[in-house]
Amino acid sequence: TRSSAVTGVQTCALPILFIVSDFLLNIPAYANLYFAHPDAAAWGLAALAALISLYGFFNARRIRVTAYEIRTEKTGVDFTLALVSDLHIDNCGLGLNQMAKIIENINRINPDFTVFAGDIIESAPDHFCALDFAAEFRKINSKTANLAIVGNHEYYGGKINENIKALENAGLTVLKDCTLTFGNITVAGRDDKFVKDRCPLKKLLKGTPKKNFVLVLDHNPTDIAEAVTSSVDLQVSGHTHNGQIFPFNLIVRNIYQNGYGHKQIGNTHTVVSSGAGSWGPQLRHKHLKPKMFSSQPEVR
Repeated sequence: TRSSAVTGVQTCALPILFIVSDFLLNIPAYANLYFAHPDAAAWGLAALAALISLYGFFNARRIRVTAYEIRTEKTGVDFTLALVSDLHIDNCGLGLNQMAKIIENINRINPDFTVFAGDIIESAPDHFCALDFAAEFRKINSKTANLAIVGNHEYYGGKINENIKALENAGLTVLKDCTLTFGNITVAGRDDKFVKDRCPLKKLLKGTPKKNFVLVLDHNPTDIAEAVTSSVDLQVSGHTHNGQIFPFNLIVRNIYQNGYGHKQIGNTHTVVSSGAGSWGPQLRHKHLKPKMFSSQPEVR
């Protein structure tokens, strides 16, 4: 039937950013040191850096839909889910036109559920409200429910309650350490990983009938082991961006049990999206082996 890793990344990212910045600032010096024609080499290296950045800029605006089929032995479970994560809506990132394209892709899927897996708003809802993103979100035509959880970025700026109110005004049901049941499908939405009093998953799922298909929404995919021991059927997450920019995708693959894509662990299926938006620089690199390294914005 169908149906504290962040700190590690940031710690690894900073030295790499310094190395890249040093290289860009010292292109003439490297050209003099290693090339017979330093002026031509410097211009060539600068042009290559510009082309890579330009490619990343346009790639960040292309939306890709990735489909997975999850099979379960539980009876009466047949639904389609559209997963969107990491929009990072603010005045420097994703715009209304890009949001409209994402929603077009969602509606083309004709899902039973649409799930936004956190980091929808960058930190504060001012831009979200000023441009009336809520009007775009209300165009989503899910057959059963439009659900959302919060991520770490909704907490930044100390406006978590305002962010939740803005999302609810957009027609989303925000699950924050609570569950909803739709027939024999139980959906559990977890609070962000770094909230100190986050409810343990087993406690959150206590009383759930064993016959129910259990879907867990958890922004950060670090606690997959907890999902496995709690007999979760499917956990969906975001957060990692699949590294977003090379070589961070290689770091992500070595930090998380599942940093991107679909992976079954025991009886638990996990799906991690690379995100439909971008964090920080509005760049994304897609590499020559897309199954391993793709970091293009996506809807699942």
